[in-house]
Amino acid sequence: MYRSPWWKRALIAWLPVVILCGVIFYSSSQPANEQDVKPALEGMLSEESLSWFPSMEFYYGRQLVSTDDGIYAFLEFWIRKGAHFATFGVLGLLFLRAWRKYTLLEPASIAALLCTFLYAASDEWHQSFVVNRTGRIADVVLDTSGALCFILIAYIIIRRRERKRSTYIWNLK
Repeated sequence: MYRSPWWKRALIAWLPVVILCGVIFYSSSQPANEQDVKPALEGMLSEESLSWFPSMEFYYGRQLVSTDDGIYAFLEFWIRKGAHFATFGVLGLLFLRAWRKYTLLEPASIAALLCTFLYAASDEWHQSFVVNRTGRIADVVLDTSGALCFILIAYIIIRRRERKRSTYIWNLK
């Protein structure tokens, strides 16, 4: 049976991780004002259509997030944080996929979570050097939480598939 060379297998395993890390790095390199989605929200949603939205405020890290700052800014906050959660969740899955080529599910899951945490921390540190950007510990926690959720869901799905497969094999005898 032909097995592809180690470097091809490594490339297939790690290239998606490298690409997503590059996309995250590029996105983090842009000043916040260049990523402003408030004008797009204003074009899609009128203030009248959002008049039902209740007044809210809370602290994220040490920053006050409030509807009093404008509903579009409030919605943009949630879009940005949702993007953090989802993007780093997908990064966690890609790390899991790559590590699974070398080890069992449990160590691969731990390695994937640790790698995602380290990349999230380095990304926030990188942002602290970009104009109009800040590095926030709260974002590292959010990013790592996204990875944890996605990896945990994948772990449960993979475990169930493995159990079904082993049960099916034993029933054949």
